[in-house]
Amino acid sequence: MKKISLFIIVAFALSLLPFDTIAQQKALKKGYSTTNWCVSGVSKKGKKSGSSSKVGSSNMFFGIKGGVNLASMSYVGKNDSLYTVNRLLLPFGGIFFEYDNPSGLSIIPTLLYKEDGTGLIGTNQTYYRLVTNNIDFTLPIAYDIYITENFAPFIYIAPDISYNIGYKIGGGTITSDNNDKGSSYYRSFNYGAKAGLGLKYILNLGSLKWLIRLDGAYNFGLSNTLDISEDFDFNYYPITDMWKTEGNHMRKNRGIEVGLSLGIGL
Repeated sequence: MKKISLFIIVAFALSLLPFDTIAQQKALKKGYSTTNWCVSGVSKKGKKSGSSSKVGSSNMFFGIKGGVNLASMSYVGKNDSLYTVNRLLLPFGGIFFEYDNPSGLSIIPTLLYKEDGTGLIGTNQTYYRLVTNNIDFTLPIAYDIYITENFAPFIYIAPDISYNIGYKIGGGTITSDNNDKGSSYYRSFNYGAKAGLGLKYILNLGSLKWLIRLDGAYNFGLSNTLDISEDFDFNYYPITDMWKTEGNHMRKNRGIEVGLSLGIGL
């Protein structure tokens, strides 16, 4: 009887010990989270800290980007009663690097092959089509607004610099894309700015982390792409006499871009 009474006293004393606190201290030493520990000292299985992609964490990605550019050009001095601007659906594609800052900002330097251009339709249905081939560098700065741990809408702005490597001119009917000996008078270097928005998703597959971004942006060209020189042929180019006045001859890129990016974590 004395042994039974002593066992009951010892068991009662042990029940008063802070098992929960002791267990949590041991778990923390092993690097486990204690958010799910129960008051009785019995616990659910903890997760090691840093085992998943967290909102606001630092990430780096490298990948590819492609899409389409609904391109046109803004003219100063064009006679709207004679010509109307026609948009062209043109491709772009290239590579990018992304760094995600814990603050929610992402810096995404991007190098693309991109086509810009425009079409002009005359009253007599004559058609002028210009497509330029460019190496394009942009530096988007995005702000990610996380809704879940891995999903975030975002907005961004970006400076844009392009170098022209060629062009193609078409003429004739609206569907024509024939070569023409005329010059595009397109400057080698041009610059502008972009503003856009989109959706971002980070996918964890085993030990690999994947990035998917879908975005749309408006491209606002700031430089005059028209290179006026002494050999400029005003008779060939479909413009009015107003363009012959200094400061009035301007042609700037415009475009609505839709792109898809796929990257892998570094």
